[in-house]
Order: sequence, then structure tokens, then C-alpha cells
Amino acid sequence: MTITPLVIASLAALAAPPLATPPLPTPAQQTDHTTPLRAVLHPSLQDFARHVAYLETVELKLWLDQTKDGDLRFASWPRSQPLSATPERVLTGGTTEVGSDGEPRGYTFSGEGTTYRVSLGERSTSTSPSLVVRQGESLVLEQAAQRVDTAAVVADPAPGPTEFTPTGRETLSAYKQLPPGRSPEDLAKLLAEHDFVLLSTTRRHGPDPTKDPALPPSMSDSSTWTIGACSTVEAYWILATYTRADWLPSLAAQSVAWRDQPGHPTREMVVLDDPDNPSPYFGTSIYAYRDKASREILEYRWIAEGEGGVSEVSMKKQDGYTWTVSAFDLAD
Repeated sequence: MTITPLVIASLAALAAPPLATPPLPTPAQQTDHTTPLRAVLHPSLQDFARHVAYLETVELKLWLDQTKDGDLRFASWPRSQPLSATPERVLTGGTTEVGSDGEPRGYTFSGEGTTYRVSLGERSTSTSPSLVVRQGESLVLEQAAQRVDTAAVVADPAPGPTEFTPTGRETLSAYKQLPPGRSPEDLAKLLAEHDFVLLSTTRRHGPDPTKDPALPPSMSDSSTWTIGACSTVEAYWILATYTRADWLPSLAAQSVAWRDQPGHPTREMVVLDDPDNPSPYFGTSIYAYRDKASREILEYRWIAEGEGGVSEVSMKKQDGYTWTVSAFDLAD
């Protein structure tokens, strides 16, 4: 059974506080950090004066900025499309909802009888960011959203993470030690604590379905998580946390020897062994795979073998900033 523990914002949140339009940024506020951000956007959006927010939902990527004319602008893409692709929808002339503290709470855009409201959410009231779309009075779409720091967006694709600390997610500072005998619930809790978007989870426990029935029975336990709003560096952090692989070096280090991946002419790979468990038969290794041309990390695999069985955790990049984590344990 697939579950989606995303929290959908209440329709009560649609009550609109006073509206205001933020002022244009001064030249001193327009810093050079916008240059690499413009490079990952479609050319039609690269003329923005101020970046406002970037969010992701289960199905969409949402970009908000302010143009040089002072208009608020909204653009959206399917999750499968990069920000450099032509946006599926672009709207201007948006308005800002301002809270009692003077901070933005959400943005509303209208076009062809349809209203798009992007809520930023509030920790103080336990409301999550969301996207609500209405056509007239009819609710068309309502999805939870996650704010994504643009530092993570600019970092992908990249040669690979250079440290455990994820870019753009300040609540994470180093890999975290999960309880011994970690469970699927432990990872789900970790993701929730740090505002990752958990799109789906599945779990299977029972006899190993892949084993020859003529051999003694084995028990297997497998779990899969699909995670949204997750950069390459953050995926690396999740793997190191879940597998307790605190020995994993930087994949960008000169000492890491990449080689061609057999059967994949456009990819290369590297195998790294745990220095405390270097045996090729009863030890722990991490495999990493990347695209040759862009050096974009595509997959990580952690494998631990022992006398009692084998454990494997893999992280595969899907579309955009979506990763699938699969954990498999087999006991003989």
C-alpha cells in the first residue's frame, strides 16, 4: 500500500489578510548571487529584479519573482521538467498577503478566470506551504508544497557533493546518527524533522520472492521512500545518515578514482570501501554513479555483507529534485 503523508493546508487559510505589493529592491539589495540563479532559469525569466520564492509540490515546481516593472510574477513547470525548460504557465500582476508582523504569508495570481494562491505557511500556527487553484468558486487543485532554497537549485547538476552539510538547508549541519537497528519509521521521522517532502512510502516484509524455492528460505525486508525537494548534496546527507557512513569521503576529492561503468557508455562509477571493514566478502562499500559529461550524480548504493545476510540502501535521482530511497535487508 502506498501512503502520502503530505499535509494539505486548510481551506480556512484562504481568508485573505490585507494585500500589499512589496517595493522594488534597491541596487544595494541586488547582489551578485543572482547571476548563477539566472543561468538555471528559462531565458524568458532571467530578467527578474528580485527572486521571491521557489517551491515544489507533488506534481509541480513553482517560481515567484518580481520583475523590473515591479510586478509579481508566477511560473510553473511539471516536476519532470527543469527550470531551464519553457514554463507551463506564467502569470504577472500578483498580490502579496501580509501578516500582522508585516511579513509575507502568501501570493495570489489570476488569469483566465483561474486563481492561483501560493501560501508560504507558518511554523507558529503549524500550517504548511501550499498551492490552491480555483476556477471561479470551484476548487481545482490543492497540494502541499515545500520551499526550496535556491542554493540547492544552483548546485545541481554539479560534480558531486563536497561535504556532508547540504546546501541551502540550514537546519542540517552534519550527518545525524539514527538509532541502532534503524527502522523505516526512523527515516520518515528524520525527513519530517527537516522539512523534506515525503511523496510516498512502501514496505514489504516476508519470504524473499527472488530466491530459488529449492534453497532454504530467507526473509527479506524492503522499504522505499520517494522524496521531493531534495538536492544532490542533501541526498548524500540522507545516505550517510541512514547508513551511518561517517567515513564517506568527498566524491569531488582528487583521490577518488572514477572509472567507466560497464554497460553504460555515458556513465562512470567509483567504489569506496569502509576503512574499518575493508573485506570484500564481509564488509561495507559505497558505489556512486554519475554522468560523464555533466558529472551529475545519478545514484548512490551502500552495501553491507556479513555472515547473517546482506543489507543494501540505494538512492536514485528521478526527475528534477526527486530521489527514490530503497532499503533492502536479507537474512538467511
